[in-house]
Amino acid sequence: MVEMYSDDLFNICCRYVQDQSFAKDCLQESWIQIFWNLDKYKEEGKWESWIKMVTINKCKEMLRKEGKWKVSAIDHIDECLDSNVEDLIIEEENVNMFLDKLPQRYRMVVNLYLVEGYNHKEIAAFLEITESSSRSLLSRALKLLKDAFKEPDQSESIKNTQVKRIRNSIYKKAII
Repeated sequence: MVEMYSDDLFNICCRYVQDQSFAKDCLQESWIQIFWNLDKYKEEGKWESWIKMVTINKCKEMLRKEGKWKVSAIDHIDECLDSNVEDLIIEEENVNMFLDKLPQRYRMVVNLYLVEGYNHKEIAAFLEITESSSRSLLSRALKLLKDAFKEPDQSESIKNTQVKRIRNSIYKKAII
């Protein structure tokens, strides 16, 4: 079981903590939490969803303990990406670069909404914020990403195309 899910969970840890060593610690603590709380898993829910949520919660908890919850991204995400990512196109690498530059809370909402597929109500409960705050954080994050891709001489249609590519790249990355 650990071998089957560790790579996926490690990638989740990397997306949230962005430091390979810290991500490994989060993964290890997540597995401990999963095993200690097996009795809390409800069979009617999806196993993968449950262990992902435990892992995300553990990352969030460890970030708070380390005082890194509101810190901007660290430039170690490349160490955390698995070998499948080598096949991604250049735009997706640019997406990672720009995602890395987002503030931690923005990145959390982007990951939860676009990558993990949670809705704003679930994100709000998870991050202990309101649904409107979740929407606002996502909107601001996407605006920052859009602005990052802007160049003065580009037409608005090209800019919008780039934002669509960003969203598609994030979605494709979640599938891989």
